[in-house]
Amino acid sequence: MAAALVAATAISDEERRAAVLAALAPQLASAHGANPALFAKTLPDLARRGRPALLGDLAALAPWIVALAEQLQQPELPAALAQHIVETARCWP
Repeated sequence: MAAALVAATAISDEERRAAVLAALAPQLASAHGANPALFAKTLPDLARRGRPALLGDLAALAPWIVALAEQLQQPELPAALAQHIVETARCWP
């Protein structure tokens, strides 16, 4: 699964990458307890493409984010993430 995620994050076309990430997200959510370490390793790679691409990628990975929140017993995590994104957009449009 990690190799598929690495390959997906390497896709330069934003729409294609988001589609592949969306297809992987349910599998990532159920594989190996959602794997927080893999998410932590993936996030900087996605962030390097800039905010618009990162937001699309995070939306595609929403099932994985929700599964991570459940695993970490932090059900408020997805909503908090969304709120931080909105706040950041207000400061840096």
